[in-house]
Amino acid sequence: MSILATLRQNRAGEWTNLDEYLRELRHRETGALAALATALTAPPEEQKELVAHGEAGAILIEIACDLRVPKGARLAASRALLEAGIAAPFVGHLFIGAGDLVTDPRLGAMARKLVESGLPSAIQLGGEPAQITLAAGAFARAAYAGASAVGAARIQELLEPAKKLHAGAIAALFALDAGELPEDHRNGWKRLLEQTCAGHRRAPAAAKRMGLAPSWPPNLPDAFAPMIREAEQETSAIEPKDAAASPSTVKRSTGSTQVVKTQAKGPAARTLGPPIRRSPFRKPIGAVVEVPAAAAPKPM
Repeated sequence: MSILATLRQNRAGEWTNLDEYLRELRHRETGALAALATALTAPPEEQKELVAHGEAGAILIEIACDLRVPKGARLAASRALLEAGIAAPFVGHLFIGAGDLVTDPRLGAMARKLVESGLPSAIQLGGEPAQITLAAGAFARAAYAGASAVGAARIQELLEPAKKLHAGAIAALFALDAGELPEDHRNGWKRLLEQTCAGHRRAPAAAKRMGLAPSWPPNLPDAFAPMIREAEQETSAIEPKDAAASPSTVKRSTGSTQVVKTQAKGPAARTLGPPIRRSPFRKPIGAVVEVPAAAAPKPM
């Protein structure tokens, strides 16, 4: 059985070829994601077939690292990539974005492979490792979760080359109770969390649904829970932009205020009262009323 036949088993879609399926998967179609979740238990040969087709590898990495995607689809994408032998530097990106999945038993032996190969590759990725960012927090979350697959001692051994310069490594050791969080790092995380929470609260609901707003709560280890609660308390007064009064209401109230001021300045100054309400006893406009027929006049 080919991978396309496996994807079509649950009748989530009628794709004639893998190109059509990957096109829907790239756009996060519900049927394509549900079909990908069913491929989690497919044979390794079929998973390798999916990864080797066209740009499927890049699409699967995006799916695996997208926290908005259902967990089953993320697991299937990660396992297919690991079965196909994903190498550096892509396995480093996969570890940062999908390292939280290693605690799920459905990943099987691939969990250890993701940690052993992904963590060293993630440390070697470019950028500014000393900078406190959400990516560093995701790295710390992945390393913290990786302890369930290889043990905390092995995680500390893998983090040894970067424990002094890498913000994610320092945060991971703090989450594992293997090191203290320096004061400057603690202040940096508090500042970042407050900015992220404020951006999430200000964003309209549509931006949150489309993934254009900062996600909240962030993907951080459990040790950062007090800082997350503190950031929520500091930004509790911020309201989203779409929670303000509607523009029509604002214009109407502003216009009436201007009329009052103009007439107060005119020669015949008078105070405007509230509008007159329609009487409840008056018949509504447009109602059909039956009138009694009048008798014809008699001739004289």
